[in-house]
Amino acid sequence: MSPPDPNTPPPEDALDRSIRQALAGVEPPPNLFGKIIAAAGQQAEADAASGKSSWRAALANAASKIAGAARIRFEDFRMEVATVTTPQLAARMLPLDLRSAELNELLDWLQESRAPRPTTESLRTPADFGAIGCKTFDWLGHRFSVVCFYDRGKRGVHLFSIHGRALEDAPAEGAPMLLKLGGLPTASWSQGELSFVLVGGTPGMDLQRFF
Repeated sequence: MSPPDPNTPPPEDALDRSIRQALAGVEPPPNLFGKIIAAAGQQAEADAASGKSSWRAALANAASKIAGAARIRFEDFRMEVATVTTPQLAARMLPLDLRSAELNELLDWLQESRAPRPTTESLRTPADFGAIGCKTFDWLGHRFSVVCFYDRGKRGVHLFSIHGRALEDAPAEGAPMLLKLGGLPTASWSQGELSFVLVGGTPGMDLQRFF
């Protein structure tokens, strides 16, 4: 039997190359990093409650620091809630976490859930609009919430709240900035540590009535 050619790579190198080539065309699941953070954080909380210390706690701690540093662009957030989240809420593709006509009950629930939330002074709700429910979201490692209001004609407006520290170029305090995105009107502003985006559920809605 002739000795192996030293210039010929071993079979395992060829296998490694084929695996790398195959994996190069695989797209990772959306928001994979955020899901890893959420899963690690949930397990870390369970370990802490049972008095255990594990690698998951260390991972959650490191991941939370990374996520906290990885702020999201305000323009991306506003685009997400106006063109993706609001249409899904209007089409009832996203179930609300809590349904109630009592705004204070919704705000208390969001506070207990440790989610960003508006105050009753954040906007003026016209008399023909009433609260119907709220929901929390985790997106790109950051948490935000929405409170939904509807009138008797089933026209909705959706108030999104997020911590300003999660954003790059958060909107200024003061008069809301009005902009139409995806055919829907939006109003954006900050108040204290929070930033808000109000999205009208129909194209012709006048959001100035809410301020």
